[in-house]
Amino acid sequence: MKTKIKILLLTITSYFFIAFEVNAQTLNYVPKWTPNGSTLGNSLIFDNGSNVGIGTTTPSKLLTLTKPVANAMGASIYLSNNQYNNNVGAGTEIIFGHFSDTQNPRRYSRIYSIGNQAFGTADRLSFGSSDDTYTDAMSITFPNNYVGIGTTTPTHPLHVLTANNA
Repeated sequence: MKTKIKILLLTITSYFFIAFEVNAQTLNYVPKWTPNGSTLGNSLIFDNGSNVGIGTTTPSKLLTLTKPVANAMGASIYLSNNQYNNNVGAGTEIIFGHFSDTQNPRRYSRIYSIGNQAFGTADRLSFGSSDDTYTDAMSITFPNNYVGIGTTTPTHPLHVLTANNA
């Protein structure tokens, strides 16, 4: 079903009509403009009122991403910080937060990539957690791919640092 909607725009000196078509949408799909620019169609985003799905009509979590591909990479998320190119210390992270009664992220875990050199060099992928003070638990350094547990600067393929051998 197509419905024509006409909108009357008034200006000081003239008026004109803008017409576009609205197609009947599939229930719960978030609409988007189609390539012709004058028709609304279904997007990949499905909202069932509780959960949102991208690539699926049966989201089981707050956000569910699905890309069914046999023998290849399925759904993926790409995080980017365009400041890697010019800044030392630029990073990208995923934070898993646990809020206190005041809604401040008091306890959290995070995975982050950080560059300690300019010109787009990602130097470390770190995993850590916080209970008021953040601590890196494990790091993987680039380009040597050394793994550090208890240290962010491993000097061997597997470098474990504990309170007893600090």
